[in-house]
Amino acid sequence: MANSTATFEEVFTEAGIIPQWIERGIEQGIERGIERGEEKKALVIARNLLAKGWAVEDVAETTDLPIEKVRSLIVD
Repeated sequence: MANSTATFEEVFTEAGIIPQWIERGIEQGIERGIERGEEKKALVIARNLLAKGWAVEDVAETTDLPIEKVRSLIVD
């Protein structure tokens, strides 16, 4: 076990806690990155469909984006 001069990091690492925190943080970061990438792709598709004259409601349904977000893509 850690001695009295051990840092919190050393104690937690020895107990196997910090590696779990790091692993969870990495997994959450990957998930957030994937979600952001999927939303960016959906926005690109939505812009393309709107440019082709699709109705806002159809674009929202097809891309799973909120109608308000699709409406915000419309350029006057």
